[in-house]
Amino acid sequence: MKKQAARARNSGETQGAILRAAENEFAEKGFSGARVDKIAASAGVNKALLYHYFHDKHRLYATVLERLMKRVAEKLSGVVVGLEGDRAENVLRKVFAAYFDVVKAEPAYARLFIREAAAGWETIREIEDAGTTSMVGAESVDTTLGALLPVLARGAAAGELRGDLDFTFLISMAGAFCRFSFLLMPRLQLLYPAPLDNDGVLARARDQIIELFLNGIIARGAAPANN
Repeated sequence: MKKQAARARNSGETQGAILRAAENEFAEKGFSGARVDKIAASAGVNKALLYHYFHDKHRLYATVLERLMKRVAEKLSGVVVGLEGDRAENVLRKVFAAYFDVVKAEPAYARLFIREAAAGWETIREIEDAGTTSMVGAESVDTTLGALLPVLARGAAAGELRGDLDFTFLISMAGAFCRFSFLLMPRLQLLYPAPLDNDGVLARARDQIIELFLNGIIARGAAPANN
């Protein structure tokens, strides 16, 4: 039993090392540019062992995405819970502040999915068509953000929010603002003498994104929410 437990622990540790190395490589170079040899070397294993656990590059990529999206979903879970009776503006502030902080804590998240977007989501479509993964993690994130839709509808019905907007589209755009903030930071740094990657600057960026988003959807004449 002890030998079996040790083997299981060693197997889990090895797979974890491979997945961490793969996440970094895929985030840096995308699916096409990433090299399995480099991933194996970074994880400290031989390529044969990598293929033993993950079969091929597509399966490895799918596992990395699933693992990453589940982490994001877990960090977002519970944010909307308990806010059902709150004003829509307050709910949005809390949820998108949490989402921004999750993107900050998971740097590979934005980089991986922007690379996918630039490639027309080709690799993810191939993975889903092949049934390699159910992308449960992605569905969990969508479910969390989708829970905002009834809140937004209620806010529009109460006259707090504009009723002429497509809220599904707006949620996606607000999320994109959060992700692009981190992707653009190295370029923006060329324009600013002071470092931009500190908590104070990032907190101000988060607050400005939220204010920009809210000012576009709050109904004119609506009473401000109490934060």
